[in-house]
Amino acid sequence: VPESLLSLAIDPGDPNQIIASGRRTLFRSNDGGASWRRLSGEPGFLTWPAAGSLYLVDMEGAVSVAEGPGSVWRPVGELGAPPAAFEAGGAEILFAALHDGAIVRSDDGGRTWEELNGPVSG
Repeated sequence: VPESLLSLAIDPGDPNQIIASGRRTLFRSNDGGASWRRLSGEPGFLTWPAAGSLYLVDMEGAVSVAEGPGSVWRPVGELGAPPAAFEAGGAEILFAALHDGAIVRSDDGGRTWEELNGPVSG
């Protein structure tokens, strides 16, 4: 990737298809990471749990989904805070860690979020 890596997601149906986020832009590789080209979209954390379900949460906490690389990102929801980590547990089951230590979960593809545990105190 031509800049420092923030996150990457691998196509669940083709390991040669990779989307990566740097700190400034998104990139796509069709050859397992041997070469990269820029994509439109905001940088952020990525996860690709199923075909047609490529998710991105930007650095402000806005969640978007795309059919795949090069597709239009559609806004779907908000975390309510900047993310520290982002992962999928299924096609529409998403988890995010927030900087205060809270873990949140969405069962509807990022539209709504529930807190699994509160912020870490201390």
